Amino acid sequence: MFEMKRLKPMLATLTTKLPTEDYWLFEPKYDGYRCMLYCDEDGMQLWSRRGKSFNSSFPSLYTALSAITIDSSLLPVLLDGEMCVLQSPLKASFGHLHNRSQRHHHITYVGFDCLCLSGHSLVTTPLLERKSKLSFLYDTIKDEQQTISVAPVYRDGTQLFRAIEQEQGEGLIAKVAHSFYYPGQRTTDWLKYKNPQYGCFFIIAYDKTNGYFHGGVVHNHEVMDVGPFSHGLSSEEREALIAVIRNNKQKEDARYIYVRPSLVVELQYLELYKGKTRHPRFVSFRLDVKWEDCTWERINKNMSYE
Repeated sequence: MFEMKRLKPMLATLTTKLPTEDYWLFEPKYDGYRCMLYCDEDGMQLWSRRGKSFNSSFPSLYTALSAITIDSSLLPVLLDGEMCVLQSPLKASFGHLHNRSQRHHHITYVGFDCLCLSGHSLVTTPLLERKSKLSFLYDTIKDEQQTISVAPVYRDGTQLFRAIEQEQGEGLIAKVAHSFYYPGQRTTDWLKYKNPQYGCFFIIAYDKTNGYFHGGVVHNHEVMDVGPFSHGLSSEEREALIAVIRNNKQKEDARYIYVRPSLVVELQYLELYKGKTRHPRFVSFRLDVKWEDCTWERINKNMSYE
């Protein structure tokens, strides 16, 4: 019998190619916190992918989950899922999750795997059967506050991804239908296929202490710093960008070299959070785009630069 209360989640491998074979299942990838949920007759436990307890970090969710009723014959139960603030069945808001003190942001536990039911380990049970047991468990739960839900499953990954693109969701997870669950391991039985966002930003500064460049946009007729980036640049591109900044600097202090808006770059990023790009990555220099066209409104509405 495996140690249920210490189980680490199985991890997905990043892919740039969406699988199309008929033995794959697909589900939305939610932007939140990976969370293991364990429940027995003594109560509920929540922990992160690294084993840190979430019980006190998210007290409202913990209290709401502790209030649900699960048939005692089905205990102990262990689920794998995501703690998130759903904006739709296909998209969650990471920003709203961090503003969880605001009562109108309802945190949901979205389960996508059942690893133990009635005290029996299911890690060597095929995924499709585990999904069936998860649905059975969900149908028996009494959850008046609608705190727990089950991730929808699709057979057509292309159709799902098109819907996720429409909602600017994070992406999807593809899973082999007959795969087992490998705790703590990253395998190719699970693949994550992301839906990155793209936008154009002008360079406003170079941080000499860490080698990061700061991008900006126009917002309310002022320059707005949307955060630093570094990844994605080749060594030649990095050296060229630093040279341009040094030759055109507006001012310089102990840490930064500042430049007036002029040079535009295209960045790939996950989402905008508190006015900053999350996980930005350099794509290309955009000499065809005027810096005045790099606006906060255009970024938020995903508007074309043509």
